[in-house]
Amino acid sequence: MSAEPTMNPVYISGVSQRIVGRGKPAPPYLKLLADAAADAVTDAGLDPHAIDGLVLSSSIPQPFACNPAELAEYLGIGPAYVAMAPYGGRPATDVIGMARSAVNAGLASNVLVLSADNFATTLGLEGAIELYMKSFDQTYERPFGPLIPTAFALMAARHLHDYGTTMEQLASLAVTIRRHGLLNPDTEVAGELTIQAVLDDVVISSPLTRSMVALISTGGAQGFVVTNRPTGNRAVAVRGYGESCGFMSLTQAPSLARFAHIRVAADLAVAQAGITLDDLDFVELYDPATIVPPDPPRGDRFLREG
Repeated sequence: MSAEPTMNPVYISGVSQRIVGRGKPAPPYLKLLADAAADAVTDAGLDPHAIDGLVLSSSIPQPFACNPAELAEYLGIGPAYVAMAPYGGRPATDVIGMARSAVNAGLASNVLVLSADNFATTLGLEGAIELYMKSFDQTYERPFGPLIPTAFALMAARHLHDYGTTMEQLASLAVTIRRHGLLNPDTEVAGELTIQAVLDDVVISSPLTRSMVALISTGGAQGFVVTNRPTGNRAVAVRGYGESCGFMSLTQAPSLARFAHIRVAADLAVAQAGITLDDLDFVELYDPATIVPPDPPRGDRFLREG
């Protein structure tokens, strides 16, 4: 049953993305940010001087290499509100929540949200592996040499054990993710996958094959303009937002197959929007590995545990 929304909506009035393309050297970090900023502001139909807020998501290979006030000077804007989010997967949406909060608090009316990385160009494959190893607990995890695929592989093995999930089912998710990715004209990959091709690919951390995990990108950037009223030609309302902290260290996770914090965040978001999970017609899930989409928030109408 729907209820009254608990917060006023804000609007994503402009969006942009810059994808470098595999095998091509990425431009400098500030250049990526500037290009994404210009495209997003243009898409929102705003003059750059109308931007009075700036939220920057830090770069993974160059964390805190640039603070938002410095970026504002580089872009030639003078926002009253600036903020910075840490790097990683989730901050790609956290920054929208930060911009939304600033607008609702009256701190800004038009917030530019930016993030960029020139990952493979800056670090190379070996550097990326070394960086990600540092995200594991230095006492209880790092001495055993885990990689990011190792973490997802542990989750996959637990899911296969607890729910009887099959490798074919995990492979089918990779096929779907690739098909969706190919809808983007700027995609870094080419060619559709088949279930058999995914299963036959190189095993990088058992039971996961190479096609079951995300690529390390050469580089790219994204931008959003979050506004207190719709501008441009295709603004969409942000009616609800939620977040919840689950765990940092894998060894401290209550479960490797059930993540209660996802449901907590989902419940907060739909409550703000004045709806329930069962009112949803479409759910899009973050997919750094094919084991992640099988554990979304449950709604009696469209998903069941496992």
